[in-house]
Amino acid sequence: MAGGPLGGLLLAAAIDRSMARWTADRTFAFADELPCLDVAIVLGAQCEGGWPKPALADRLAGALAAWQLGRVRRFIVSGDDGARRQDEVTPMRRWLLRHGVPAGAIIDDRGCYRTIDSIDHAAAMGVTNALICTQRNHLPRALFLAADRGIHAVGLVANRRMYSNARYDRLYEAASRSLALFDALIWRRSGR
Repeated sequence: MAGGPLGGLLLAAAIDRSMARWTADRTFAFADELPCLDVAIVLGAQCEGGWPKPALADRLAGALAAWQLGRVRRFIVSGDDGARRQDEVTPMRRWLLRHGVPAGAIIDDRGCYRTIDSIDHAAAMGVTNALICTQRNHLPRALFLAADRGIHAVGLVANRRMYSNARYDRLYEAASRSLALFDALIWRRSGR
């Protein structure tokens, strides 16, 4: 029986692979393949100078394409409100407005510092079906958490380019998927 750090790594790798396999049929590469859903949840990421950096701009572009095709009616822009690092929500709203989305179709979801915060807030808003727009590595965790919170969600792969920190992001996601399982199975049952 593997124990210690090696056992932890093996468990994390197994969770990582299982979560990716479990969400594969809910993941779409192109907006025109999507079913019609109520809302697109755009998960926050880094901004610079009041505008989304490339990864976040790609998430927004994916959600915008879905909206333009009539696959979603509204957007939830969800992220940090500036209390911890930087405001992600205002730049997302500004980007969507600049690209022709009416203000009434955008819901600001501030104070979301982790993916689980964004999903919990969406569930509290009464969201029951959603499109989640984020990068391929991030989608399995987001979709898993949405399913755990009772949201029927599909994901749109937002990768539109190579990202400078792709290797780090992959390792981060492998560890974060284990944390997501903890959040779903243990923390939630403790009354969070």
